[in-house]
Amino acid sequence: MKKILLPVVFICALTACERSSSYMQCGDYRVSDITFTPDGTIMDAYVNDTLTRFYLVQSASGSKYDGVYNAKQMILWSRGEAWTMFINDGPALECK
Repeated sequence: MKKILLPVVFICALTACERSSSYMQCGDYRVSDITFTPDGTIMDAYVNDTLTRFYLVQSASGSKYDGVYNAKQMILWSRGEAWTMFINDGPALECK
């Protein structure tokens, strides 16, 4: 039983999340080391070196994640490869 369980645990650990080793710049905010839960409902990312948790919220198109960074509401919205950031309902910040 242990011989079967150990490889299964190892494989689950490797596939538990997707990790992005690159970063994107959204105005003055650097977003890096993005990971997602397997079902995509939670996204963790470092925003200016601070680990920030985002939750998937309803969107008419694309994927929209809502989180709090330094007491500010932060939304990261993706449509394909393009990401946009919103802070406290402010203007859109294009992420590059």
